[in-house]
Amino acid sequence: MAGIVPRPVTINFAQGVNLKSDPWQVPMGQFLAMENSIFTTQGQLRKRNGYGLITTIPNAATITTYLGDLISLSDVLNLYSPDTKSVIDTGPIQPMGLSVLPMVRSATSQTTVDAAIAPNGLCCEVWLDSNGSSYYQINNSVTGGTVIPSVSITSATDVNATMPRVSVLGNYFVITYIATVSASPTLRYIAIPYNNPVMPLAPITISTAITSITAAYDALSVSVNAGLMYIAWEDAGVIRLTTLSNSLVLGSTANLASAAADLISLSFDLVNSQLWLTFYSSGSNTIKAEAYSSSLNVILASTVVVSSVTLNNGLTSTANNGILNVFYEVSNFYGYDSSLRTDYLGTNTLTIGGTAGTPSIILRGVGLSSKAVMVSGISYMLICYSSAYQPSYFLISSNGNIIGKCAYSNGGGYIINQILPQINVSTVNGQTVFQIGYLFKDF
Repeated sequence: MAGIVPRPVTINFAQGVNLKSDPWQVPMGQFLAMENSIFTTQGQLRKRNGYGLITTIPNAATITTYLGDLISLSDVLNLYSPDTKSVIDTGPIQPMGLSVLPMVRSATSQTTVDAAIAPNGLCCEVWLDSNGSSYYQINNSVTGGTVIPSVSITSATDVNATMPRVSVLGNYFVITYIATVSASPTLRYIAIPYNNPVMPLAPITISTAITSITAAYDALSVSVNAGLMYIAWEDAGVIRLTTLSNSLVLGSTANLASAAADLISLSFDLVNSQLWLTFYSSGSNTIKAEAYSSSLNVILASTVVVSSVTLNNGLTSTANNGILNVFYEVSNFYGYDSSLRTDYLGTNTLTIGGTAGTPSIILRGVGLSSKAVMVSGISYMLICYSSAYQPSYFLISSNGNIIGKCAYSNGGGYIINQILPQINVSTVNGQTVFQIGYLFKDF
């Protein structure tokens, strides 16, 4: 019997790996397994080389992929460029988580909003409704559950109540508003004990010396002297300023003469314990500011911050360590169509010594949607992009960096009057939390 005679066989290495056939019957030229080999030349196996270090990414907290690109995240967003084999710094970022709770729904629309959160977690929302009346409602800020259903501020006594704002002062929610009382415009407040919100106190008059029910005014609650609220309003070319203690005692009134105002913003410098009053006059097209001690003694007389400017409804400010930061919404229209608004945000500073900075533009095509708040020396605010198709809100820092976005395509658009909702600041598990009331289009 003849033995097995070996003979050479030509194998064409060009058919790849066959994982679909019986491994004992795979034709020659096909592979059961192959590692680190590539086909770049017909019939030839070549070793596949590994990868070297592409580049060094500085201070990367996280490296991942996004839309096919290699990115790294830290306090900036870095993007790897394969063409240049380098890292591109695309700018600073601020990590943010977003959660939303619906608070108020009704058959009518809310046209303004403000919300304040008490230490026990209750949230009081106030708003001007499309039916012409003003309301408040109290919810659980964690679950959104309604604690006190909507209550009308407008009444037979408080006729045409409008411009409602709300703050936390001592053990109370304090709602300020303007109404017609006995045929006269009157600035009033309602105090609601947040530990017993079913027992609101009767409305109290702050002043009857106010221009009209649409007059400029602002209210600010601060932690100085165990809790104090400052209230400023315009009265026929005079700005009046008073205090409300945490025991609901009104203080004396300070007057700023020759100060016609269409918009007023109050801010407090906790470092120097100084109150800043900022106001805008459409008659002179100027923004001015005056500084006071916590007891309302004048420190800096009225000083121009910005001149030759026309504002829409937005004016807000922050103060820290002797410097006032003013943020304002400039009324603007497209050149090709004067009916289309495209407002923009401007800013400037003023020192306690009376030196104004140089006005600059933060962002174009947007408007203010909240008051500004300062955290760790940086001012933040909610802004809106208003359009017929994609009205949205953005949280930004004072240098124009966008932190996050909400209510995409359902934002409320430009504000209709002077009311800007406040930003409630708290710390949860070491993280800074902003809670803001805003309008949402659900139709």
